[in-house]
Amino acid sequence: IKTNLYPVPDLNLPFLGVHFTPGSEPNSPVTIGPTASLAFGRENYRGLESLEPLMTLKNINKLFSQYFLNEGGFRKYVHEQAFLSMPIPFLSAAKDLIPKLKGNDIRL
Repeated sequence: IKTNLYPVPDLNLPFLGVHFTPGSEPNSPVTIGPTASLAFGRENYRGLESLEPLMTLKNINKLFSQYFLNEGGFRKYVHEQAFLSMPIPFLSAAKDLIPKLKGNDIRL
């Protein structure tokens, strides 16, 4: 693909969904992004590197509050998105945008 590709958003839950972002160089790989994931710090991209404990506690508290209050159907969103970090549900969501996609087309 040559341009960003996103699912139609649910305006009540403004997250991207599984989406495709091409690289800037010719023939560079396309990144397939998940909808959202909990960050444990501003620069926390992998495991425990750049962990910010206070920010983590604030984020978890906010998410529990949103889940408990269920504003805008947040609980349903969490249930739909919870498994997208697993390969099979992730591939299934990606295939909603590009049906011909196969498991060996992506690298996790």
